[in-house]
Order: sequence, then C-alpha cells, then structure tokens
Amino acid sequence: MDTASVFSALNHNPELKDLSYISFQRLLRCASALKDDILQPQPHAAPVTAAPDVLPPIITEFLSDSFHISLDAVDQLWDAVKDIVWALPTEVEEREAVEAMFLLHGKDRGLGTFYITLYVGMSDMMYTPKP
Repeated sequence: MDTASVFSALNHNPELKDLSYISFQRLLRCASALKDDILQPQPHAAPVTAAPDVLPPIITEFLSDSFHISLDAVDQLWDAVKDIVWALPTEVEEREAVEAMFLLHGKDRGLGTFYITLYVGMSDMMYTPKP
C-alpha cells in the first residue's frame, strides 16, 4: 500500500487523524517488533510471510494502551498498515541499510562522517553489563 492510501485511510478516523507522525512511526516499529507475538496464536497453517487480517486481542489492547487510541482505532489502523508492518526491516537491517547509504553516497561528500564513525564503529564493539 502506498503512503497516500495509508494516510487517506487514517483520515477517516478522528483518533487516527490526530496521531502524530512520530507516534505513527513508533507504532509501526512496535507492531513490527511484535511479529512473533502476533503470529503465535494464529492457526498452524497460516502463512508467516503475510500479516494476519486480525490482531490477537492482547496485541490490540497493548497498542491501544500504549498509543492512547481505542481498540476500534487499532483495528482500523492495522487494516491500513499491516502489509507495511510485515515488510519493515528489523532495526539491525535498517541500521545496516542506512550505514550502506552513508558509506556509498555520503562519504565522498563529507556527509554522515559522525554517523559512520559513531554507529559503524560501535557496531563492532560488544557491551557486556557488569553483574
């Protein structure tokens, strides 16, 4: 689904129309991180490559409480964004894609030097919490 269709669908619900872009983006990331939890109660034969049409009640309640929107609004939002949520890369995949963009297109222009140094350099380090 293209962004115009998504935002058009959201415009029909007053709760969703007032959802900030940051909250919208965070909800997409949050739902994407919950893919395994969304799939867990689905029938065994349900494909894992496609988002289910309906969210499990516990996920709907979690998103409703977390983003201060009604259960009905969560259901309407899921209907509009489920394919996007299912296609989103993981945070690691996204970070790697952005790093590649900076390395490929930004380095020679002097762009993203701080980003590359900070994030690419840190990605090689392991953090071990002290007991």
